[in-house]
Amino acid sequence: MANVLVTGAFGFVGQWLVQELLNREDNVIAISHENMVLNHRWKINDVSFEQGDIRDYNFVQNIFYKYNIDVIFHLAAQALVSEALENPYETMQTNIDGTVNLLECARDYKKIKRIVIASSDKAYGNEKAPYDENTPLNGRFPYDCSKSCEDLVSQSYRDTYNLSISILRCGNIFGGGDFNWNRVFPEAIKSCYEKRPMDIRSDGKSMLRDYIYIEDVISAYLFISKLDSNEVVNVSYGKTKNVLSILEDIQNTTNVYIYPRINNIAKCEIDLQCLDSTYIKSLGWKPEFNFEKGLEKTVDWYYKYFERNL
Repeated sequence: MANVLVTGAFGFVGQWLVQELLNREDNVIAISHENMVLNHRWKINDVSFEQGDIRDYNFVQNIFYKYNIDVIFHLAAQALVSEALENPYETMQTNIDGTVNLLECARDYKKIKRIVIASSDKAYGNEKAPYDENTPLNGRFPYDCSKSCEDLVSQSYRDTYNLSISILRCGNIFGGGDFNWNRVFPEAIKSCYEKRPMDIRSDGKSMLRDYIYIEDVISAYLFISKLDSNEVVNVSYGKTKNVLSILEDIQNTTNVYIYPRINNIAKCEIDLQCLDSTYIKSLGWKPEFNFEKGLEKTVDWYYKYFERNL
């Protein structure tokens, strides 16, 4: 039984990860910059919760010693592309400085057995897709740049200070429990449930993204955390879709057909992102789901949620 620290524990991915760690009977220490205990997937009494800023050295260091941390999953981030464009300073501080602070605490603590870093396909920037793990990290827009830097900082601490660090670069993650309604899946499903047009920020056609279902992402995190070697891996299904095709898939699932509002206001975003996940599969990981199965589970999750709460 390990003492596992999860940063960003109350985020979309963090909540799924914490639940699976609890299922494995690990001791979970969940940290968040604000008290979000009323909006989570698990019983708050099942975890040790600490509220504070990932950029606060003393806060992080005290957690290491208080709980004798063995493993870290670092998910804390400002994760919205549009918010990063409006507030690059806060995004850079959280995503880059927060990671540096965490790794510096780990370097001083000297007892961490494994650190798993949540990077992103955005770290590759506008390089030619599909990306493999040797594709240069070349983020240029604020969010993309912050993830490139976070990734490189993690590699620097791994190579310079011999820390056991693995890095996951995931495609766009979807699944139940994502309450950022300006993201594609939550907004598309909610629009169908409410029988109204979906609001699409882009033109709906030109931007292609690689999507992966949340439960496969969580299994990849746990798989990598158990390896003896330090790994940098892509995690995706390797298939791209635009927003209109996703909306069509969701409408076919819900049998609600309403033409969306195309706002076409998105800017500073990459046109094509697609990951090559051959390497992690060569290590022995394979997805349990696919896009279609993940979509069905996601729609079902939100419809049950809406029936309870709307």
